[in-house]
Amino acid sequence: MTELIVALQITMLGMFLIFLAMALLWTVLSLAVFVLAKMQKNTPQAETESEPEDELEMMRQHAVAIAVSTALHQRMSSGPGRFPLPPTAIVSAWQAVLRSQILSKRGLTR
Repeated sequence: MTELIVALQITMLGMFLIFLAMALLWTVLSLAVFVLAKMQKNTPQAETESEPEDELEMMRQHAVAIAVSTALHQRMSSGPGRFPLPPTAIVSAWQAVLRSQILSKRGLTR
C-alpha cells in the first residue's frame, strides 16, 4: 500500500512541476510580447507609401490576367472529358460463365 502512495506522490509532484513550467513559460512569453510591443511603439516609423495606387491597380490587373490565362490553359490542356459509363455493366461471356460456376458452387449468399 505504501508503494501506491509513493507512486501517487511522485505523479502529483510531476504534474505540479509540468504545470509550473507551463505557467513560467507563459509568463516569459507574455513579458517578451509586452516588451517588444513597447519597443516598437518607441521607434519612429517612416510614413512613406511604397507604391502609388496606379501601380497597385496594375499589379491587381496582372494577377487577374495570369489567373484567367492559367484557368483557360488548364481547361484546354486537360483533354477530352471522361467517357460516360454504359447503362449496364459489360460482362463478357467468359466472365459470365466463371461467375455462374462460382455461384453454383457456393450458392446465393445474402
